[in-house]
Amino acid sequence: MVAMTPETELDLRRLQEAILVVEYWRQRGLARPSETYRPHRLGQLQFHESEHTIRCLFPGNGFGKTRCIAEEVHAWCSHSCRWQNTPEWPIQAVWLARNRKQFALLRDQLEVETFGDEAEYTSGEAGGVYTWEDGSKLHLGVAARSGDWKKWEGINPDLVVFDELPRQDVWREMMMRRRVRKKTRFCVAATATSSGVWAEAEIYRPWLDHHLEQGLELWREDAHPTRKRDGGYVFPLVPGQDAHSVNNHPTMWVWTRGGIYSNPAADEDDFRWYEDRKWTSDKEREVRLWGGFANWLGDSVFDEAGLMYLLEQAKKLRLQTPGVKQGRFVGYRRAS
Repeated sequence: MVAMTPETELDLRRLQEAILVVEYWRQRGLARPSETYRPHRLGQLQFHESEHTIRCLFPGNGFGKTRCIAEEVHAWCSHSCRWQNTPEWPIQAVWLARNRKQFALLRDQLEVETFGDEAEYTSGEAGGVYTWEDGSKLHLGVAARSGDWKKWEGINPDLVVFDELPRQDVWREMMMRRRVRKKTRFCVAATATSSGVWAEAEIYRPWLDHHLEQGLELWREDAHPTRKRDGGYVFPLVPGQDAHSVNNHPTMWVWTRGGIYSNPAADEDDFRWYEDRKWTSDKEREVRLWGGFANWLGDSVFDEAGLMYLLEQAKKLRLQTPGVKQGRFVGYRRAS
């Protein structure tokens, strides 16, 4: 091994300067981690650039939804947004989580990945407050039970973000917070892991119908970049037109595709781990891996492939039953 020792005073000074530069950027990265954030072009960048009143991310697990909305909040509150114009006055933002424990688990992630030392946290009854240098504030809140919406009556924030889908009554109350000078904007980041959620009818379907009426498909692979399993990207030569690439609903911007495969930090081991998990149904598996909405209420809890196999076997054996007597099946026999 070659000894890496300076041979002259000049070499020593250069080595010391290099060490100082590396240490400076290491410390800056800890204090201002948001400076290294590079949103991927598989939905994150499009989210940040959209100027719609309501922006909704409904991809699968592992997409980077929470990091995305955290960076949006930080960009507004630090007045460092590089994607679009934001209000010049001190921002009043609200972050609503499903429960107190959920946000407690996220706090470390947000501070390490995004907020760094630029926002000071103060604990509080509702969840706490982050305050930036110019007085911009992010108020943390929980909206898990019926009537929680009453905590937010009368407020007029600049930005409201929902980490996971809120209760419908909370959503509707926050929609009434937008008026006069404060043209409140709203962000939602959620994977639709519950079947038949209200957001499908109230947000997704109106957005989708608006684009279907224009003759647009929901999603075309040739309209968007694709991340390969080896980490590379395939970019379309001629972008196609679909609901996601057009996204011209007058008030709502929606993104329903992507998941762990979209995440630049994910690797083959992550892909296999997600793919090997067991799900309630193929529909839930599709939602968790690729996003979107699906309704599996009323579907069989048994494996669909196994049921189809039994059905085919029954047809081969030509088994049938004449009927039911006193609540029980009777008379199983082989058909002649």
